[in-house]
This record gives sequence, structure tokens and C-alpha cells, in this order.
Amino acid sequence: MFPTLHTYGIDQFLVLSKYDILEGGPLPSLVDHNEDLCAAWFRLQIGDQGLYLFAVHMPTPRDQL
Repeated sequence: MFPTLHTYGIDQFLVLSKYDILEGGPLPSLVDHNEDLCAAWFRLQIGDQGLYLFAVHMPTPRDQL
């Protein structure tokens, strides 16, 4: 569909975009009780505008399931 996809990965987070991904990073203040990363941010360039994208994984009590 898109001839070129831009990719950016941080830990368990991956963004694929037809737009340029300028940078990204973890949100270290959002960690679960096991100190696992729960959120990351990415900055995309869409035309002459910037867009911040946030990806969040909510921790679940897997040991109790």
C-alpha cells in the first residue's frame, strides 16, 4: 500500500508509519510493579506539522488469571 514505511521501536512498542518518525522515547514514570515499561512516545512529521503519538500498554494481573 505504501512504498516506504518508516519504523521506530522502543522495547515492546513499534510504530509503522507512512510519515517520518523523528524521534521517540520511553515514559519512565509509567512502569508497572515489575518495573516493565508501560508507555512510549513518538514524534511524527506530517507535512509541516508535528504529531506526538503515545502508546500505552495497561498492565494486567497475569499471575492471578
